[in-house]
Amino acid sequence: MFKSIASLALLASSVAVSIAGPLPDIDPRDLAEPMPLVAREFELNQLQAREPEDFALEDRDLEARAGKTINAVATFDTLVAGGNTLTRAIGNYGALQWSGINVVKVGTNNLFGVNAYSKPNVAVYGAITNVLSNVPTIKTQYSGSKTASFSIDSFYFGCNAGTALTLVAAPTDCRLAIAGYDKSSKVIAYQSFIYRPAVAVTANMIKAQLNAQFKAPLDHVVILTSYSVGILGATLIDNFNYTVTAV
Repeated sequence: MFKSIASLALLASSVAVSIAGPLPDIDPRDLAEPMPLVAREFELNQLQAREPEDFALEDRDLEARAGKTINAVATFDTLVAGGNTLTRAIGNYGALQWSGINVVKVGTNNLFGVNAYSKPNVAVYGAITNVLSNVPTIKTQYSGSKTASFSIDSFYFGCNAGTALTLVAAPTDCRLAIAGYDKSSKVIAYQSFIYRPAVAVTANMIKAQLNAQFKAPLDHVVILTSYSVGILGATLIDNFNYTVTAV
């Protein structure tokens, strides 16, 4: 994956990253067919009113709520995660399946990189977690699912130079694009966001407030990011605000 150990070490030792030009763009059409974009960009051979806490929503919570909607916030803080040099796949969580997205513990006193919005855990994807067959996707359909559809209100995100396994990471500019699909895999929602942190060793996440298109019943969403540092980037996500509709 990496051209040399030396180049990876050089990136890991960086404390601040800036860019001299525009960010690589993400064409909305790439999210309809995400594989070409990944190949090109990464070159890889408790149920109450919504609050800023992790509801740990489970499928059994939906069994007696057919046709009803439930608001939730995924903070990822109830998940078991390694330290900031170790990630674990999320899998089924919060009545959704998180594919190609891992969880990492960035801690409560972060010295480098993007800070968690709610500590200590964040969701993460990037060069270290992406493979061509595992595009970052959040979906309703999996074995035992009780979720008919979902919608998204907002989430927080930021980007690091390096990978999810880089201990010393620096905040870096990035462009995140998210596309929502219906059950026929037709794109029904699209939006992109730019993250431009100040040149510093740490930075806070920004809020991605989604447009009205993401209020429609979604079957799954695909999220992709292009980084100012090329393929060696990682996207961190926290406090994912969403609503699920039970089968």
